[in-house]
Amino acid sequence: MARATWRDPARRVHTGTVPVPAATRRGDAVSLWTDDHGNAATAPPGTPDIALNAIGFGTGAFVGIALAAGGVLYARLRLVNARSAQEWEREWECVEPAWSGRLRPGQGAGDD
Repeated sequence: MARATWRDPARRVHTGTVPVPAATRRGDAVSLWTDDHGNAATAPPGTPDIALNAIGFGTGAFVGIALAAGGVLYARLRLVNARSAQEWEREWECVEPAWSGRLRPGQGAGDD
């Protein structure tokens, strides 16, 4: 780290402590990244970092959408299955007495 002085694009003078290479001598010029206000900043991320972030965010979005769609599909299938089971029970109540030969409540012999 070294104390440095630099000018921003608007020609304003700034001073601060910045990281420098180990072999830097007093008075050597060193490249410095600055933010929009002319303050010292870290270098922007490189292409590999940007690519990894994009892949990470894309994968996360895909997984989130897939999980949400799977949850909606699961809930819908549970609803359809419950309705189907209710309908089957209702139909079976009508068919079962005739199919098994059992009398329905309130039905006497020969009331077919």
